[in-house]
Amino acid sequence: MGVPLVSMEERPGFFKRFGMLFSAPGELFAGLVKKPDLIWPLLFLLISVGFSFVVNEVTTQTLADTFPKYAEALQMQQNNVRLISGLVGGLLGAGLVWLIRAGVYSLFAKILGGTIPKFSSVLSVVGYSYLPQTLCSIFQGSVAALTGTIPPLGLEMGMEIGDRLFTPLGLLLGEINPFSIFYLILVIIVLENTFKLSRVKAVFVAILCWAAVLGFSMLMVSLSYKFLN
Repeated sequence: MGVPLVSMEERPGFFKRFGMLFSAPGELFAGLVKKPDLIWPLLFLLISVGFSFVVNEVTTQTLADTFPKYAEALQMQQNNVRLISGLVGGLLGAGLVWLIRAGVYSLFAKILGGTIPKFSSVLSVVGYSYLPQTLCSIFQGSVAALTGTIPPLGLEMGMEIGDRLFTPLGLLLGEINPFSIFYLILVIIVLENTFKLSRVKAVFVAILCWAAVLGFSMLMVSLSYKFLN
């Protein structure tokens, strides 16, 4: 008596899942709904925090060189305390943003008539969509470590580093770059394949969330600039 054939969906291998983010993200996200995976998202988070710390160190030094008030406040902090607080704060902040984005996308899906998978699946696909931001952190962190300056990413090229980092216009122009575009594309695919939203609704939610985060960052930069001056 022969053994009956059983059709089974196999999870792609570890490195294949990474490659599918470039070659077949829709297929990957659809599979992660059924079989969530948090290994790559956690790696993305840790790598991003590590390289972002280098960027933050250069940014801090630029702030101190640009604003005397900030330099005075920085002298009161011990280097080891700043190091520990920077790493711990980066990890906690990145994890919190991950949870918030998963919740926000789920909320929009509910409002707009989509479907909401289990939260582990949502965390998985949202975490995988962080790849562009991780690549951006690696690029900026590597250049910052080698040159001591933060490279421009998009339309802010040609601006002075202080204007690029500490003005709303510089922040806005800097967010229009290949990494952000890649991220928006992945988020749209996530919203379509994970939450079953239409293309129009997915584009709307992706751009709205991106604009909201950018607007908040521009507001904080504007307030900080006024305070430091």
